[in-house]
Amino acid sequence: MTTIRDGTGNSTYAKVTTDNKLSVKGEVASGLAAASLERQGAFSFNSRVQITANTGATSTLCHIQNNSTTSLVVAGIYASTTQAGLWTMYRNPTGGTILSSGTLTDAVQLNFGSAREFNGLFYVGATGLTTTGGTAAALGYTVAGFTALPLDGAIVMPTSATLSLAFTNNSGTNASVTFSVVGAYVE
Repeated sequence: MTTIRDGTGNSTYAKVTTDNKLSVKGEVASGLAAASLERQGAFSFNSRVQITANTGATSTLCHIQNNSTTSLVVAGIYASTTQAGLWTMYRNPTGGTILSSGTLTDAVQLNFGSAREFNGLFYVGATGLTTTGGTAAALGYTVAGFTALPLDGAIVMPTSATLSLAFTNNSGTNASVTFSVVGAYVE
């Protein structure tokens, strides 16, 4: 095999195989991993909410607002419920009782060695809390159990953008709902 000097004086070489191909070493990381490692800007917005038995009633579970000058990219939404129901995501909602009666909560920094905080608002909802305004996009009906929506960065939240997540309990009995919205700053 022939080697090529890089010319920087750092003793770095590239190898050329007998088939005239470069032999290289590389690393692969997901966008979320790169955001967590390089920019220390990956966060999880999660909580557990107990929803009372209101068949057909919708409860807003969380509301996220990005106040950073950097876009927040949602990598996935993950949820577990004890009852069947409909998940709905609201794009850029403007109000609702989630903002007046929800619990303001801290997002979890996914890089445990970083002190960087989420620049925005994260409210956790409860039974009967509402979302108003914005555009509703049904995510789908789920049975009891775990649901994963790996979005692979399909949702981009620029400065001042908001997102709410709601659950419609269709069971007629109490539902315990645990959710996590995972996102990262993309600079």
